[in-house]
Amino acid sequence: KIYHLKAIKHNPKSAKFHCYYADVCKSLDDHESFLVHLRKAVDLRPNDHDAIFKCATVMRANKEYKEANTYFLRAIEIKPDNSIYHYKYGQFLYQHINDHENAKIELK
Repeated sequence: KIYHLKAIKHNPKSAKFHCYYADVCKSLDDHESFLVHLRKAVDLRPNDHDAIFKCATVMRANKEYKEANTYFLRAIEIKPDNSIYHYKYGQFLYQHINDHENAKIELK
């Protein structure tokens, strides 16, 4: 964790470093820092579909459904051929939003 923080201090505008640090935070169950650094990565690289998707899954887990929905849609818009994004979004719609009709579309 210390080395990742040093890397961020050396290059605070590196989205990649923020993503790496976020993953370390997640492995240490530091969910708050995980989301902070993922959001920073997305701010620095707005088309980073992987970081956007990770944000969506964390927001879903935190029951921030409106934001999660927005992030899921952004990830899918950037990477429409990613079947995992569609599958997870379909699960989200079905389980948390009760939008069964659109969930079926995503899960096809």
